[in-house]
Amino acid sequence: RVELSDADAACGKQRARLRELDALLAQRDAIVTDYRALMLARQKREQLEPDIQEFNKKNAELQTVTGAIGIERTRLEGEIKSHQQQERGAVRQVAELERIDKQIVVLTADLQSVPEVLRDMAALETELETIRERFESLKSRNRELTTALKDLSEVLELLERPQAACPVCDTDLTGVKRERVVALQNAKLAELTAEQTGVQRDGGACKKTMEATQSAFKDLSARRDALTAARSRMEELVRGRESLACSPDDLAVIREQSADILRQIETEDYAQAKRVHKKRLDQDLIRLALVKTEYDVVVARAKTYAEADLRHDRLCDAEQQLPTEQEERERRDVLFAAKDQALTAQRAALDALNRQLEGLAEVRAGAERAEAELGRLNAEIAGARRREGAAMGFLADCENDLKQCTEKEAQRKRVHQEQWTYDRLAGCFGKKGIQALIIENAIPELEEEANDLLARMTDNGMQVRFLTTRAGKTTKSEIETLDISITDDAGPRPYELFSGGEAFRVNFAIRIALSRLLARRSGARLQTLILDEGFGTQDGKGREKLVEAIDAIKGDFEKILVITHVEELKDSFPQRIEISKDGKGSKIYVY
Repeated sequence: RVELSDADAACGKQRARLRELDALLAQRDAIVTDYRALMLARQKREQLEPDIQEFNKKNAELQTVTGAIGIERTRLEGEIKSHQQQERGAVRQVAELERIDKQIVVLTADLQSVPEVLRDMAALETELETIRERFESLKSRNRELTTALKDLSEVLELLERPQAACPVCDTDLTGVKRERVVALQNAKLAELTAEQTGVQRDGGACKKTMEATQSAFKDLSARRDALTAARSRMEELVRGRESLACSPDDLAVIREQSADILRQIETEDYAQAKRVHKKRLDQDLIRLALVKTEYDVVVARAKTYAEADLRHDRLCDAEQQLPTEQEERERRDVLFAAKDQALTAQRAALDALNRQLEGLAEVRAGAERAEAELGRLNAEIAGARRREGAAMGFLADCENDLKQCTEKEAQRKRVHQEQWTYDRLAGCFGKKGIQALIIENAIPELEEEANDLLARMTDNGMQVRFLTTRAGKTTKSEIETLDISITDDAGPRPYELFSGGEAFRVNFAIRIALSRLLARRSGARLQTLILDEGFGTQDGKGREKLVEAIDAIKGDFEKILVITHVEELKDSFPQRIEISKDGKGSKIYVY
């Protein structure tokens, strides 16, 4: 049935195709007429195309020439702008030159007074020095007179007392002798007072003269500074004038060049060869414009018949395909009749087969029951296989766990052995191990060195002990520690209860002993020892003992520096460096 339907559809399409071909063939005369008109238009267009190509070429050439003329005009306009900028710059430079010349003339006139100002300043400076010396002399004399008047006043005060004595020889002054001495002192007092009045008057006049001279000198100094600035300004103006390269003659040349270029632009007196070429191209284009118009008409006509070419091709194809299409239609009609006969035969065969299939339902039911049983059995087999896979995986996991357990046990034994070794090493290198042994071995040597120095500095009055253990407060076991016990004639006391001098001696002895110990153990020699202050806490005897201790250890050091402000220690050492400070800074003296 499907094939018959397809054959019927194919016959319909074939008939529609034949109708289209018949309709196209009915338009044959119109199509041929349009095709001939198209061919004539194309022929005419081909004839005119050389002239059109020449037209386009000359038009493009005209655009190029016109552009070149425009470029030349733009260049001239650019030159005018450049000349105008140069002219404006030249005008500014000429104006600047005139301004600079005026300023130079003014500054030159001002600078002519420089020698006179310098002479006046030298004269005033000499005069000011003379006046200053005179003023200082009067000032010194005034101080001397003031002192003398004060002394005379004290003498007169002594003479005014009852039973006065001579201030020089301490003899009693009475009666006429006393009056004569008083009169002599009063006369001397009046003379000194008159002299001081004259000195003060001369000093005041001298001071006013000095102030006036200083004011004049200050004015001249200001005038000199102004002239120096004017000289610098004139030098700057001269350098600026040299940098201005334009002159009025250059300005005239620039203006003349600008006028010449402007005349060329206004009269179009530029690019003459290109202008002649443009004129010739304009004439040729006028002639070719008619050809261009005719060409446009032909092109428009060709566009009107643009489909005629296609329609003519389709007409030729239709004339060729029509016999073939007619034969194809007859063949399809025969095929359709054969398919119709075959369909009738197939329907008869189908009826026979339907009668044979009446017992098919029972067979299908049995097949469905068998398939259901087969599915159940397959499901049981799949479940059994899954359980088997799970059991095999569990056995593999158990074997793997057993292997890992064995490896972990071996690893645990190795780690336990390493832990035991490291615990022993930690104990050896800890506070209670090698460190404690080193300290215990070094403590006696350190005590001996420190006590030897303390014995020298205190006349065997002090000694120290280093305690490395002490009893615990809450337990009976001993605790590792490092305590220093200091003992003097009064017995052991805490460090805080000793005086500053005693504490310094203890510190000094322990540090020197520790330095010696470290030097011996490292195999190196101590190079430098620096003692910064500390002597101020010692009394005289303590300082002597401390100096003796330093002398005793000087063989252990290449250089010992003692820094102190105690004057008594200066002569205790063969060499010294003294530093003094005044208003100008610090000074160093080496003795």
